[in-house]
Amino acid sequence: MLNKIEPLHKLLRLWGIVIAGNIVGGCLFAALMIGLGLHMHLFTDHAIDAYAEYILGFEWWVIFGSAVLAGWMMGVAAWLVTSARDTLSRIVLVSIITGSIGFLGLHHSIVGNIEVFSALLYGNTVSLWHYLIFLVVVLVGNTVGGVVFVAVLKNRTFLFEIERVKEQAAEARAEVDRRRF
Repeated sequence: MLNKIEPLHKLLRLWGIVIAGNIVGGCLFAALMIGLGLHMHLFTDHAIDAYAEYILGFEWWVIFGSAVLAGWMMGVAAWLVTSARDTLSRIVLVSIITGSIGFLGLHHSIVGNIEVFSALLYGNTVSLWHYLIFLVVVLVGNTVGGVVFVAVLKNRTFLFEIERVKEQAAEARAEVDRRRF
């Protein structure tokens, strides 16, 4: 899309499908696994509420900033994984970056969706409104981090390389033309 090969609406459609699939999948996971954990007495609804309150207990701008950083890290992960040659390198890169997001407690739209949706379903403190606001803030933050800081910067670097290659090709053609005459 940034190189004008595909239109914006195709990119947005693809993102919409991927994000919707991840959110729905996360909600199903939360409904099944957290519900099962509650019935097996692995934790209580109070524990779910406490965890959700911790995640939601920050100002919106802190959640947004945290989501930007998490989006940036996931964008870097995608960038590095495509550069890695073997499977083991890819596994290590993904593990380090996603593990860092979790260790740092950064807000991510997919994992955070599961955490907060669990409290919406099985807890007593999260309302639908709080869940939706949280989801919008982290989705926008992840998008800013992933798109602006990685895709656009990577694309600008790539375009610079394309322009340099075009210039070199033009110079080579000019040299060939000079030699002919």
